[in-house]
Formats: sequence, C-alpha cells, structure tokens
Amino acid sequence: FFFFFPLRCQRCARREMEVDFPAQNDCDLPPQRGSVYRPSLANHVHPAQLRRAHNLVHKRLLMRRCLSSPGATLPNLRTFYTSIYPNTTRFDIGSEVPGTLRKFSPCGRYLISFARSPGLHSVHAFKLRSHLQPGPPGDSKWSDYFRPHFSTHLCLMQDWLNKDFCLFTHMSRFLIVASTTMTTQPMTALGPTLDSTAPPTNLEDITLHVLDMRDGRVVHQKHFPSDYINLTYNTGVYLYGNILAVLSLQNQSIHLFQVRQDGSLLPLMSIGEHCFEDDASYLQRTQPPPTGVNQPLMMLSDLMRPDTDPQDEPGNMVTGLKHRILTFLWRQMNASKYNRVNKLRWFHYHFEEFGTLCMSKMQILDDQHLLIKYVAPENVLVRSGDANGATAFFLVYNFVTTEVISVIENNDEWLLQLYEQCADFFRQSPRDMPAPAIATPMNSFHTRESFQKTLHAVRTARNGGLEQSVRRGLVVLPMSSQTMRESPYFDPALFSFDEKCISFVDRLKHCNDFPVKFYSRDRGTVVFRIQAGSETARHGQRHKKVASYIFHPFLPLAISVQHVIHNAAAVSQINIHFRS
Repeated sequence: FFFFFPLRCQRCARREMEVDFPAQNDCDLPPQRGSVYRPSLANHVHPAQLRRAHNLVHKRLLMRRCLSSPGATLPNLRTFYTSIYPNTTRFDIGSEVPGTLRKFSPCGRYLISFARSPGLHSVHAFKLRSHLQPGPPGDSKWSDYFRPHFSTHLCLMQDWLNKDFCLFTHMSRFLIVASTTMTTQPMTALGPTLDSTAPPTNLEDITLHVLDMRDGRVVHQKHFPSDYINLTYNTGVYLYGNILAVLSLQNQSIHLFQVRQDGSLLPLMSIGEHCFEDDASYLQRTQPPPTGVNQPLMMLSDLMRPDTDPQDEPGNMVTGLKHRILTFLWRQMNASKYNRVNKLRWFHYHFEEFGTLCMSKMQILDDQHLLIKYVAPENVLVRSGDANGATAFFLVYNFVTTEVISVIENNDEWLLQLYEQCADFFRQSPRDMPAPAIATPMNSFHTRESFQKTLHAVRTARNGGLEQSVRRGLVVLPMSSQTMRESPYFDPALFSFDEKCISFVDRLKHCNDFPVKFYSRDRGTVVFRIQAGSETARHGQRHKKVASYIFHPFLPLAISVQHVIHNAAAVSQINIHFRS
C-alpha cells in the first residue's frame, strides 16, 4: 500500500496521535505487545483516492477500511458498483415466461409478470435463485435464473388486466394491481366523452386487487363502477406509506384509503364534492335540492358538453373543494395591499374559468397534504408532454383540516426554484430500499445541469420564453408513485448513457440495433453494454422496435425485453444480463 502515501488529506494529518493499537487490523502487521502504535499514512485515505482506484481488490480494501465506518455517505458507498456490473448476456431465454414481465419488487426478491391464459388473466411472481447456475449460451433457460413463487388468477377474459399499473406496499408485503371491464350501463346514461378532441371514450368498471406476496392470495378488492381512472404508469393512483389515494376523473373526487396490516383497504374520506364526511348529510338537512335535481355539483362529462351552461341549472352550486379554492383566491386578492381593485377585477373576470377547472393529477406530499393539478376540461386527458404550454394551477391542500394552503399557477418561478432545491421531498423512495439511487436536481449535479440545459433550450427557442420554460420545468408535478428505477446503475454520478434509449423513468423506449453503452463518469470509458433483441443486429429490417429494461434494485442484474411490431402484431424477445 505504498502508493497510498501521497494522497493523505490535511485533516487526516492533523489527527495523527499516539493511540493504543487495536485488537484486529486488516492491513498492518501487529506490533509487539506493549508497544505504542502510531497510525500510518495508509490508514487515512482521501476521498479522491477512492475514485481513482479502479482495481476491484484495491477498491474493496479501501471501502472496508474507510467507508464502512459510521457516517459514510451513500454516494461513496455506491462507487463500488463501478466495478461490479453485468458483464454476461444470455439471449432469447423468455420462451418459458408466462406473459409480460413488469418489474422487480423494491426489496429485490420478487419479479412480477402479467399473463393472459385462455379464459383468465393472472399475475405471476418469480423468485431469484440464490446461486445462479446458467448453462452454455445456447442452452440457458428461464428456470436457471428464476423459480416460480405463485400464480394467481384475478379476472375473466372479458376483463382486462392493466399491465402498466403496479404498486408495492411497505417492505413489499402486498401488491396492488388493477383490472378494468366495460360498464354495463347504457351509453346514454354516461354522458359524452371526457376528451372533446378524441373519439368517444366509454367509462369502465375498475377493480383494485390487493395480493399477499407470501402466497399470492387476494386479500381485498375495491370496485369503482362506471368511472374513469388514469392507470397508465400509476398516474391516477398514489401510495404514500399506508395511505392510498385514487383520483376519479369522472366524478372529480379523490378517494383516500388506509392499507391495513392485513392488506384490506379502509376508506378514510372522499375529497371533491365534499370536504368532510358529514357534508352530504348536512346539506340534505339544511338545504335540500329542488325537485328534479339529484346532484349539487356537475360531473366532468357535463362540463365537456358544449351546449351546457352551469348557470342554466337551478340546483347547481359550487361546493366542496372548488368552493374552498374560490374562497381562498378571493381572500388573497382582497387582502392585497397593492392593486387590490385590479386584482379583484381580475378574479371576477376569470371566475367562470376557475369554476370549470378540473383535477387531472395528484400526489400525496406527507401525512396531511395533497398536491393537486387543475387544468381546463379539454386538457384533462392530454398527455403531459402535449400540454406544456397550457395553463394549469397547483393546489396544496390539507385534507385533515380541509384548509387550502396555496394556489400557484404553473408559470411561477418560485415554484420551479422550490422544485430544484427540494426535489427529493416531491419524490418518495421506498423505505425498504438498501441503497436508493434516484437522481434529482437536488442531490445530483449532473441531473441539475441537464435540467437547466433543458430549460435554457426552451427559453431561447423561437416560440419559447421565460414563461414557457417555467411551465416546461413544472410539467413533472405532481409526480407518479413508484415509476422510477431504483438501480444504482442509473446514478449519473457514476455512469453516463444515452437517455434517448434508456432512462431511470419506467417507460418504453425506442430500440436501436446497437447495444446501450454505460460509460464511467470519471474515466469516460465504456464499462458495460446492454443488448436488447437478437445477438446479431439486422440492419435491413424496418419494423418498429421498442424495448423495456428491468433492473434489479441493487444486484448487477438486468432484463431487456424487445418488442418488434409488424402488421399490428408484436414479437417479444427477452435477454438477461448478469454478473458472471
């Protein structure tokens, strides 16, 4: 270890003092009994030395010597993954896989798959074998890496199991999936479509299933009849600890449930038309609705009608959360010390627009607060990327005290600055992760630099500007639950890669004929490659190819699934990448 000597830091030099020799030392020879031990220069390692040590043996000794002590930071501990990475690939081993692979559990013990068998839809779970014994490259099988854990049949063929929705509770104890089916009510009773620019969209009967991960048993089911919930990538459902929030776009309400220890969903409250549980009974007791009017608040489908005017209905009134928002805005304008009259005039001018705003997305900030996004009715079902320039409002709501904390427009620079400085508080990570590696503008210099470059590009564009760049930066709020890959190989402080082909966001990406290369951030060389599809690239084919990458939370293990779409049919190929 003589090459360690020149890299001693000044703080370590100041701490040199005569101490008793420890009982066990890993690197130095034990002196004679009774002698006084002076720590050598090899016992003090500068952090820069750890980044320069690329040899696996040297890095392991350094980590055991200086980073295993209490108070070691997580970024330093994750540097070990620059030497432990997938270096072996087995191609086309998915012939035995039933259905479509989805994701690993946060604890890393289970792999979830959705299957469609004759007459049934089922959920399969696999366990990673403790000792991988893969065969030769041509004889590798799925059973060499994973063994079946359980297989549960959830719904019949007329139902549809949503493959984009999957949530795990704390410690991966329960799994929450969703199934949908066409509603049995006639179309005339449902009203028109939610999106006026798209073909008519029928409402669905949605069911949430809670599965026990120990044996695959269905412990609870929650039905939402004749509703529309955005289940794509967990957009309309958010899980925070043991609180589950479900956003109903059709009824414009948020249902809160408590996930109990046995997996059952205990209803807590519904926020939207009412703020308290006894609001409905109080309204019926104090002011009953007129004859022929059944609902005091219009649904989203009624607001989408071009020939409907809320003022034409004698029994319609602003209640619940919408009333709290309008009251908060009026009080804020009225309490202003400067331009009070102009602000009140602006509020009354846009009163009807505020009255027609609809909830499009939400997330739970903590045990008491919700972050809700309000947009125009025509932008409710529009994707976030297509509605960058649309006006939206963010509501911070305390569902315990029913108090509106703040209403902020999506062009506010203060909110963008708050997101950059406190992004980790908007993105919750599973608590049972051994080493979460989610990069945000708050904790990662490279992510913050990339985020600022994107904003600068929008600001200097021809049709851009400061307001458009702020809206582009705030399009990520509110965030979805459990949609970020927790693998340390997506840490931009360790590796760099082409984000057009692969990213830490759980999305399908366009697949090229060339492997995805992961570069070392400090060395700039290629560390490992992930090849999706066949081993020999076919450059002559012009079929559409998309790929999904499933990384283990902390092991050097990854699965690539390539889908080749040709003539409305998709052919999948599964490759596994591991450390041999």
